[in-house]
Amino acid sequence: MIQVKDVRVKFHSAQESFEQKDEQRKLLQGKLYESHNAVCLQFRDDEMNEEIVTHVEVRNNEEVIVRRSGVITSEMKFKKNESHKSSHKTGFGCVRFEMATKELDIVADTEEMNLHIVYDLISAGGLVSTNYVDIVAK
Repeated sequence: MIQVKDVRVKFHSAQESFEQKDEQRKLLQGKLYESHNAVCLQFRDDEMNEEIVTHVEVRNNEEVIVRRSGVITSEMKFKKNESHKSSHKTGFGCVRFEMATKELDIVADTEEMNLHIVYDLISAGGLVSTNYVDIVAK
């Protein structure tokens, strides 16, 4: 039987692109649980009046997979010093990106999740932005 814990989720993201910085800070409600040998966090967010569901999966405290569904559907994989390709499905079509993980700090168990991710977003071989994501759930 899966044990599910209700948690408060502090979400902070920042994106630096062309010497400009865009930041978001949100406090949300979520569910923390273990499934298929991974620690998982799921939370909902209202963005521009569209509901987005985010599912974060931590495997072996060394890899993070983030799946988002809603107005934009995407799957992103982060593993320190590795790059992974990702598709973002939007109302205007599918956009392909590469995520190059620069920093990845993970604390994840069934009591709390604390993630710090820094990655470069690359498209057509060029740097689009450097992104910072911090998620704290407990």
